[in-house]
Amino acid sequence: MLVEALDVLQSLLLIALLLSGVIFAFHLTRLLAKSSLDTEDFKPERDPHTGLWRYHRHTRFQEKPVLAVTLPGPAPRGTRLGWIPRLLIAVLQFLKLVVFLAFVRPAPTERSAAPTGETSEPPEDEGNTNENGQAPRDPSVEAGLPGPPPRLAVLRFQGLRDLNASGDQRLSEAIDEVLVNRDHFEEAVVIIDSPGGTTHGYGHAYALLERLSASGLKVTACIDRIGASGGYLMALPADRILAGPFAIVGSVGVVAGIPNVKRLLEEKGVSYRLFVAGDKKRVVHFADDDGPEVREYMDEKLAGIHTQFLQAVEKHRGDRVKLDEVRSGDHWSAEESVEKGLGLVDELQTSAEYLLERNREVALVMIERRVDITERFAGYLAARLSARVASLFTRWLRV
Repeated sequence: MLVEALDVLQSLLLIALLLSGVIFAFHLTRLLAKSSLDTEDFKPERDPHTGLWRYHRHTRFQEKPVLAVTLPGPAPRGTRLGWIPRLLIAVLQFLKLVVFLAFVRPAPTERSAAPTGETSEPPEDEGNTNENGQAPRDPSVEAGLPGPPPRLAVLRFQGLRDLNASGDQRLSEAIDEVLVNRDHFEEAVVIIDSPGGTTHGYGHAYALLERLSASGLKVTACIDRIGASGGYLMALPADRILAGPFAIVGSVGVVAGIPNVKRLLEEKGVSYRLFVAGDKKRVVHFADDDGPEVREYMDEKLAGIHTQFLQAVEKHRGDRVKLDEVRSGDHWSAEESVEKGLGLVDELQTSAEYLLERNREVALVMIERRVDITERFAGYLAARLSARVASLFTRWLRV
């Protein structure tokens, strides 16, 4: 009897796993087919927890209230659940997830096209937007009444393994949220962690920070580990730059490189043919002549970008920076740069230390992008797979 019950339970679990796998594949296919930046038919709406306006569909606000003077003590002993209740809770959560994925569907959006030659009437005001389709200003601010409690927006840019600064789109959406809720924030803190990368990618990130600074909001850039080259470039528009003592800063320079395999191809009897229209269309490529004209052309291009970089440093740091020493392209630790008086950073302080200090006076609002469950699972699988491959590679090197 017990064996039969176990067989039935095993069959039910197998069916549940298969069903969840099919549902997961279905939602993953929908996620891949639909652009994550699709904001069609989405109007700004109030976040029920923070009262802020959500301008992008995928934005998530996490508010940390002002730090109390007395923190709650540790939980009393004997309140932890045993492993059996925890197991039952985990099973119920899994079943809840399966039911949610199986039966919950997003409501279809209705579209009504006006006949040719007729004009469609604008939709009735639902209280979420004004007549221009934008989030209205806070009523208390417009009426001259005391506004909402002061808040500090926290934005993050991670670019340690991202030379193309592909996170600039998420940063752009987060800045949109800050500007839409401009009356609710008194400061924005941007935590940057990047060694730099492509000129166009980090040049765009620099323009995003300039846009945020131009709004009149106080902007503070925090560099905990590294903010060099393009990473330091995007921190320049901030009013203040804070960095950890051992954080790498500087590297105000430009670098470019490409392998030249022309002689290798000639040894193998391979000829490379390139057809262009325009004398300067493709001067440098992997099979060029590597003559003085090519080197002079590249030196001129790099010097032009370097000049733009130096102009940005001079524009935002002004007399605070020693431009003659910084222009060399060298990098320093933040503490070393302060000791030498280079003016690359304003204060030695980590982001965690600064945010904790500010949280005693204002509430913190972390502005992030909501991650779909399929994206979380895909990220988990990718992390596990990369860790496994790294472990096997390390084991092979030891052998």
